[in-house]
Amino acid sequence: MLRDVFNSFGIVLTTKVMRDPETGQSKHFGFVGFDNFESSDAAIANMNNQYLDGKPVDVSYAYKKDTNNEKHGSMAERVLAHCQTSKSENGSLMQN
Repeated sequence: MLRDVFNSFGIVLTTKVMRDPETGQSKHFGFVGFDNFESSDAAIANMNNQYLDGKPVDVSYAYKKDTNNEKHGSMAERVLAHCQTSKSENGSLMQN
């Protein structure tokens, strides 16, 4: 369901609903990964505080692991992503 809902904002690379390991029941939160920040920003702007399957949803960037409440989507991450895209488009990145 997450992929179907969030596909309208861009290319969804990954979705994950967190589940209780013992029961398999949903913990009522999950993650959606997009291929670019613009899609993520659009999903946050349009889906935050909306209802999904009859329940309100909080849509925001995830917290980074091992940080002091720092979230993904920072300016530094955006600059790095832009640099990688630019290098790729110019043929500067080599892939095996």
